[in-house]
Amino acid sequence: MRKAMENFFIVLTRTLKEFGFDENVQMNFEQLDTSMQIKERAKVHLMMIVDRLGEWRASGVESLLLHAKEYLDTNYDKGVTLEEVAEKIGLSSYYLSKLFKERYQVTFIEYLTNRRLQKAKDLLLDGKTPLKEIALTIGYKDPNYFSRVFKKETGLSPREYRSKYQL
Repeated sequence: MRKAMENFFIVLTRTLKEFGFDENVQMNFEQLDTSMQIKERAKVHLMMIVDRLGEWRASGVESLLLHAKEYLDTNYDKGVTLEEVAEKIGLSSYYLSKLFKERYQVTFIEYLTNRRLQKAKDLLLDGKTPLKEIALTIGYKDPNYFSRVFKKETGLSPREYRSKYQL
């Protein structure tokens, strides 16, 4: 049982590191004699880890999410990917996606799309920028794809939007 618990905490440490939690949570059970002592020590240690994770998640992850959001706000016009942003902030793409949805109530892609379309709306209203250039400016390589996404999200094509809202 002693060896199994030590192995458990080794695996737990590795797994937590993948999520960006760098604290070593391994534990040595050599001084303990009975399985009850091992269970109790493991229980207390796990409760401490859960508390520290809660603190880390509340402070450290919030900061990482803000960095991810800032990165999207300044790089939405490029071919930004979830994997790229996750690597930049030091989280797995799965965990970033999960946390982003929990914190902002939209997926990573929904946020990126909304950011791009907000800029597109601004450019459409100036009336001077051609649709193809708008698509490229906000990070879409294919103007037809941009038009489909725009219509899906707003209910209007970019041309209809421009006609309806332009002063």
